[in-house]
Amino acid sequence: MKRPPAPRLSNGKLTPEYVSWCRMRNRCNNKNAPQYQWYGGRGISICARWEYFPAFLEDMGPKPSPRHTLDRIDNDGNYEPNNCRWATAKEQARNSRKAHNVTLNGETRCIAEWTELTGLKGPTIRHRLRHGYDVASALSPEAKLRGVLK
Repeated sequence: MKRPPAPRLSNGKLTPEYVSWCRMRNRCNNKNAPQYQWYGGRGISICARWEYFPAFLEDMGPKPSPRHTLDRIDNDGNYEPNNCRWATAKEQARNSRKAHNVTLNGETRCIAEWTELTGLKGPTIRHRLRHGYDVASALSPEAKLRGVLK
């Protein structure tokens, strides 16, 4: 069966969704790709349905904006419809393996999100957690840094 031609925009460039699909396939399937070690090399795979671009586009839809890229909701999960979304760089950074997540009252957020909600600075929250504050106190704007503020 002949593979359909790559989808192109009116200016002749490949569509952004097609480029994302190709990059996903490359980092999971190409052992020579620079990112392979963090994707295919650690077992991240692509669902069989997404081996075909039209199915990928049907499931994901168009990118909401040029700033959005393909993101896996569960970083240890595979590329499949229920684990992928279009996300901004900010959303992806908060969803990375490097993000430090903190749970308060059953709500888990990365420290960057907690800084926006509490008005505290990230280093303040991290300092408090490292120095034995319970999570509620570490995220409390009213709490004073022991030995620093009186």
